[in-house]
Amino acid sequence: MVQIIKAYADIALLRRGPEDLPPSTLLFALTVAAYSFISLLYTLLEDVPSVGVGRLVVDVIYVIACYGGLLLAARRRERLLQTTTAIFGAGCIVMVVALPLILWLVNLDRQESLTGGDDGVASPLLVVAGLAWLGLQLWSISIAGHILRRALEWPYYAALGVAAAAYVGNYAVVVSLFPFDG
Repeated sequence: MVQIIKAYADIALLRRGPEDLPPSTLLFALTVAAYSFISLLYTLLEDVPSVGVGRLVVDVIYVIACYGGLLLAARRRERLLQTTTAIFGAGCIVMVVALPLILWLVNLDRQESLTGGDDGVASPLLVVAGLAWLGLQLWSISIAGHILRRALEWPYYAALGVAAAAYVGNYAVVVSLFPFDG
């Protein structure tokens, strides 16, 4: 198990690729379960649980359909299991790294709500936290681009563009079905 977590961390750090994971249905299922568990923990921090569960289900289905469809269209079916496992595994690493930032953002948001920060100007700390969150999202997109580059043997910038489009598409679908409050 430690070797798999290390492999996911190395993928998240762009050192290894999906080909370094075993093509295992069990590993895929366990990784999606871990991704789902971590996502549900986030849900408890900021959402109505039923809405968070709905977002998670749509997210998982979208990722499998999007990356699976892409690999099938590129005639790389044999890389489907490793690639989707790598996407979810690296996603687990990013979410664990992001947890302190999420806790900070939730705390800052609650403080602003309590102190009446309704003057239309965000506090400097909230701006810094928001920029850090943006950095994490860009890192997540670069990881997906790296995984696609290795799986499809495409130039990095082409894979990065597809990963960015997949990210935006995922967000658009999730938010259209489960809008955020405020």
